[in-house]
Amino acid sequence: MSKYSFQNKLKLLDIINTDIWVKKNNIKNKKSYIVRVLVLDSLYDIHKIVVDGFVKAAHNNYKNLKIQFLNKESILNDLRNDEIDKESLSISLILCDDNFKKQACSFLENFNKMFKNSSNDIYLFNTLLASDKITKDLKRLIWKDFLYIINYE
Repeated sequence: MSKYSFQNKLKLLDIINTDIWVKKNNIKNKKSYIVRVLVLDSLYDIHKIVVDGFVKAAHNNYKNLKIQFLNKESILNDLRNDEIDKESLSISLILCDDNFKKQACSFLENFNKMFKNSSNDIYLFNTLLASDKITKDLKRLIWKDFLYIINYE
């Protein structure tokens, strides 16, 4: 579109008394998001096929995803991280069991169905992989939580 054409369209909008807004995508000082999935390694050993399928689908859906298979101590150390002046904000889906969730949530701040640590990183816990049998409904619920964190703003 030429500059002249653009100006004519703006004049037409002014004549019919219509306002326009231009959305700018480059907002300064906006923190970037790092989306991660943390899987408790004991659950990975039990449901390896299900988790591998989830990982493949997740990477197809979100290219910059970081997936880590960690033990309880490593995840707890990550949750206790106190780097307040980070340039990016971490949003994590943690696939764990109920005991680990209770232990981890004891020092996190609860808001809605998610949790925050002191550096405002966001954590969503999902304990559905702790089930003995993983059904299609459980897979859908895990996927729903994954979509929730990748679309978080």
